[in-house]
Amino acid sequence: MNGDDGQCSHQAILAFCQRNTNPTLREQKLGGLLFALEREQKFSNSTNQISNLTLAKEWMIQNHRTEVAIRFFNYLDFLLRNAASASEKNVAILLKGAGLVTRFYPDQGSRAFSDIDIFIDYDFYQRHFKAELIKQGFLVIKEDKWEANEHKESWSAPKEFENLTLEIHFFLFPKNHSYDAQILLQQQINNSCLIYSEEGFPGTKNRARWTNLKVLPPELELLYLIFHYAYQHTLLKIMWLMDIYLFLKKTPGLDLGLFNKLVKQQKLASSVTAVAIALNQVFKERFVLLEQLASAKKLGSRIKNSLLRQILTEDFLTNPKQRQWRYLTMKILVKDTLAEGLLYIAQWSLSKIRKNSLSSH
Repeated sequence: MNGDDGQCSHQAILAFCQRNTNPTLREQKLGGLLFALEREQKFSNSTNQISNLTLAKEWMIQNHRTEVAIRFFNYLDFLLRNAASASEKNVAILLKGAGLVTRFYPDQGSRAFSDIDIFIDYDFYQRHFKAELIKQGFLVIKEDKWEANEHKESWSAPKEFENLTLEIHFFLFPKNHSYDAQILLQQQINNSCLIYSEEGFPGTKNRARWTNLKVLPPELELLYLIFHYAYQHTLLKIMWLMDIYLFLKKTPGLDLGLFNKLVKQQKLASSVTAVAIALNQVFKERFVLLEQLASAKKLGSRIKNSLLRQILTEDFLTNPKQRQWRYLTMKILVKDTLAEGLLYIAQWSLSKIRKNSLSSH
């Protein structure tokens, strides 16, 4: 099931917000979304006992941040056009939050985000774009590197963009560098599509076409959202699950064969299965595109899927770190092999130790 007019998906998200507690809404930064959906549904009072004034304030803060992000996109598009390269590689692909707001959410104030994430060609970045960022007053943010962030660099934008952080990614799926997987991936990246700013919002002043900012083909973008939410961040934020839910509901005509091929080549079947189960738990819907991977025939896969169904309750998904042993178990279960899961936990633990060691000095 995918592709609808938005009303069914909005009602399912609204129902989730209304049956969860105030701390959940605040911690998961869902106040602006609840305000937008209640206004859309013409509800006069929040049934979740958070005053409309508080919700409105959260919505206004995020609406302003989205306006700043759109100005930043215009600026970024200009920088890419004027970089010292006339090649087809001087494009950036918008990833995750800020790139989803204008396409899938009710309005500009309904999706919280903190960073601007883009995917860019590494050679173009090193030869041309990095120098352009320095010239324009961007400041590099130093980070302790490990498997989960060695594929990207973070920059602090100039003050006029109100402390926005630009995260530049050089690999979409840094864990898999096999030749066949990269060839298929590159073919899909080459099919990335141009995007219009604010195309769906009436009355907005920002309707300029961006010539050097793109979005991934839908099957690849969906898999990337799943990879980010499940594999990289162990289902940490419910708004990332909402991104996937809205993407599935509002993107008709997804190619099942291509999606499955990408999943197999990137070795992300367990992450896709976890997300399918999570979607069913929270929004009470099943998606054929994802569910077929959850109906495994091998005994080991059936046992893993049974564990996923036991752990991935709505209570867990709204606060994964509440029960630490379940959170650590999920870090293993969303990986396709036990060895991969244990290696990831070891690298993650070492990163935490190094970070704590540095902060104590």
